[in-house]
Amino acid sequence: MPRFFQYLLAILLLSSAVTSVADSDVESLQSLLNKGDYASVISQIKDIDKKTIEHFQLLIAAYAEKDLDDAEDAAEQAIEAFPNEYEVYLQHASIMGAQASDSVFSALGYAKKALNSLNKAVELAPENATTLSALMTFYIAAPSIAGGDLEEAQKLVLRIKEVDPTEGQFAEARFLRSDDKPEEAEALLLELAQDSNAESHASFRAFRELGNLYSAQEDYDKAITYLQKASDVEIAKPPLDADEEASDEYESMLSQQAYATYAIGRTAIESKSHNQEGVAALTRYISIIENAQYSIAGLPSADWAKLRMTELQLNMDDGEGATATFDSIEVENDKNFEKIYKKLKRKL
Repeated sequence: MPRFFQYLLAILLLSSAVTSVADSDVESLQSLLNKGDYASVISQIKDIDKKTIEHFQLLIAAYAEKDLDDAEDAAEQAIEAFPNEYEVYLQHASIMGAQASDSVFSALGYAKKALNSLNKAVELAPENATTLSALMTFYIAAPSIAGGDLEEAQKLVLRIKEVDPTEGQFAEARFLRSDDKPEEAEALLLELAQDSNAESHASFRAFRELGNLYSAQEDYDKAITYLQKASDVEIAKPPLDADEEASDEYESMLSQQAYATYAIGRTAIESKSHNQEGVAALTRYISIIENAQYSIAGLPSADWAKLRMTELQLNMDDGEGATATFDSIEVENDKNFEKIYKKLKRKL
């Protein structure tokens, strides 16, 4: 159950990215969020009487990094303030996914809330590929007891294809994986990887999905090969006169690429090999996070990357490097983080 919610959360966070706006106040707050200064974002927004939807998006994103209960309260306030905007329901669903992954006993209740918000988002934006894909992802990833339903997911694949053919192909590939047809999913993704249309980002996304597919199959050599392709591909930058939607899409792709880079390190640990590739990828990831000019909310922190890197360096018998990396870590208030941290500390 927790693994499902972690997977769902990753999808929803990418689907509920903060909207870019040409407002100096919001841009300043966005800059603080990008830098990871969540406390400043919270202190500057929480007491604003008439918050805009962008204020709520930033506030919720900041709270999500500090306290999920506060993020949940803010997400519910956003729904009260903007009941007809689909974005607030997507972000609410993402917080419900985070709460579910953090609470075994309340997971089903949070899953129900996430599903309700996703259905409302689709009701408000029935021809939006993002809302349809988020709901489809819930249906294919959730166990039936939590609301999973492959028949409903398949119906949504058809709807997504009508709205956006390329997005529909990615949706179909995810559905085929969930329907125990990995070979068909692989064939479709390999076809998408040949897409030369830079604006669609199809090849990058296909590389990333292939990496995930092979990792799930424990074919780690192929997984790292395709995750490396996703990490290395150049994301086409929109022209200066591009609209906000294109700019948001570009930043979303950069965020997804950063996660693919992190995934190389995580996959190297799972493979019990590829240690050098993993260390190189995590070193690059830390640099990306520390210098990002876009929102890093929802991405693993630099300290998580250092934790993973320590493990890889120990696997390489690089005790000196592992100690140096470990000593630079700031412990996070996260049960899983603390568990891994203590385990590695005993090994050093």
